[in-house]
Amino acid sequence: MQFAYGRQLRKNPLIETYRTQKIMFTVLLVMFFFIASVIVFGYLTSPLTMDSFLQFLDSGSEFISFFLMYPLIYLNTVTQLFYWRWIEQRRYAAVMRPDLWSVAEQPIENPTALSLPYTIISPLLKRPRLRDYAMMVLVILMLALILAPGSSHTLTPWLDRWHGFLAAFAAIVFIFGGLIILILILNRYTRLGRAKIVVAEQGVTMGKTQIYWWEAQLFAIYQTYNGKRPETSITYELSSATDILRWTTVWRAADVQPDSAEVEYTRQLQTLSQMIVARTGLPLVDLRDRPVEG
Repeated sequence: MQFAYGRQLRKNPLIETYRTQKIMFTVLLVMFFFIASVIVFGYLTSPLTMDSFLQFLDSGSEFISFFLMYPLIYLNTVTQLFYWRWIEQRRYAAVMRPDLWSVAEQPIENPTALSLPYTIISPLLKRPRLRDYAMMVLVILMLALILAPGSSHTLTPWLDRWHGFLAAFAAIVFIFGGLIILILILNRYTRLGRAKIVVAEQGVTMGKTQIYWWEAQLFAIYQTYNGKRPETSITYELSSATDILRWTTVWRAADVQPDSAEVEYTRQLQTLSQMIVARTGLPLVDLRDRPVEG
């Protein structure tokens, strides 16, 4: 897409991804609602006993799981689509008139702020809070309730339906609980999921994506999706006509003492910002909470 001053900017591919997901979930909702209605109607017209209830959960577990998980999935898709469209509108406006979106205190230009090549790695994730653990437990119990009826029939040679359901429920909780604990350990003590920014003479690289200094068209900050407050979770974006790089920093509240790794990571990102504005000639623009003219 062409903008003022002859600049071009890569369209955010996440918008098309979430738009497609929204259409897909809407179509699936209509299909599952029709099929599930037939199943529910059949069981509502028959006497409800424990065996019939377990049979209902068994035969309709796929539909029940869909309807239990669908609201959360659909809401997340719609809110992310809205969020990225909101950011996209401001990206285009900032490229057209960067003078209207520039932050008041620009990073001090310093083309040699880092000794190149230089690698920045985000710090280890913080330990989850109590409410985070509570949410994990709730999700595990919901998954077990959904999957246990369909799995209990494999135990019928040894157990009756009710005890088979309880055994399958316990097994599923144990398996998914173990997987979550393993993921938490890997996230806490390894580099899994940590951002890696490589700064070189030619430009900035994250993963397989590289943006050369002379190709950059936008250097911006905005609130991270699902951030609790705009001033505490910030996403940096460096974009060209063909690629987009993003990295995030978390600023703790005044009453929360950050650890040394977080302090060093924040300092490195501030130094990187000084190098970007110097080598690209772009101002740092702020896309948060600003009305778009026109």
